[in-house]
Amino acid sequence: GLAAAHAAGSAGARVILVDDQRELGGSLLSSRVEIDGRKASHWIEKIQGELAQIPDVKILQRSTAFGYQDHNLVTVTQRLTEHLPLPLRQGTRELLWKISAKRVIPATGAHERPIVFGNNDLPGVMLASAVSSYIHRYGVMPGRRAVVFTTNDSGYQAAIDLKAAGAQVTLVDPRPQGIGTLPDTARRQGVNVLNKAVVTVAHGSTRVASVDIAAYADGQVGARMKTLACDLVAMSGGFSPVLHLFAQSGGKAHWSDSRLCFIPGKAMQPECSVGAAAGIFDLAA
Repeated sequence: GLAAAHAAGSAGARVILVDDQRELGGSLLSSRVEIDGRKASHWIEKIQGELAQIPDVKILQRSTAFGYQDHNLVTVTQRLTEHLPLPLRQGTRELLWKISAKRVIPATGAHERPIVFGNNDLPGVMLASAVSSYIHRYGVMPGRRAVVFTTNDSGYQAAIDLKAAGAQVTLVDPRPQGIGTLPDTARRQGVNVLNKAVVTVAHGSTRVASVDIAAYADGQVGARMKTLACDLVAMSGGFSPVLHLFAQSGGKAHWSDSRLCFIPGKAMQPECSVGAAAGIFDLAA
């Protein structure tokens, strides 16, 4: 989204950038990737500074685009005072924007999918991306003995982040092996990787205390292999692009066998979904 706004603004277009958070950057705020040789945080600062210097670029933070109507009309609610202490909440609380755009670029990202197993709602069981957010964005260590249960390579990043923060990490992956470079990196950094295995049930009362691990092959769950003590379970079942605005514009999603998710189909209005919202989860792409 930032890159699209910067490119359009630099080309002379009038741009309104809508971000629902107080900080620009989206998922980059929870990672330590590099862009153009810079840390993600430094790249965000650079782009935000350059956008602020372009007269025809308007940035709406703490704002949510909640409607995409006919004729490329987008409705946005901007929260002006809800984040302030009660004594300072004076004046207009929210502002409703009705934006008639020549072109809309949804960069709404993707939702990480959970994995179903017994007691996966115990405290201490969370999405893998949430773990990385706690570590990188808020400086919080969510657990010391972690089990990462993932069906895709992105879960390995959470394992790497936990290991770098000092946690003891075991990663459970039902696949015979990972695909990209992250699995090798995780192993080199000391993450214990269990392939062809799944988490079947979590145990605990007030929070997760252990998980049962079972063998997995040919789509079938086998016998229990072991029980691992843990105080954190991070899970990742892949990602689903956020298609709400695309659907409201009249577009229909279609299933992608290669990306294992629904992605935007033919655009029915002048719009172009980008990044994870289009099923492209690799930042380099």
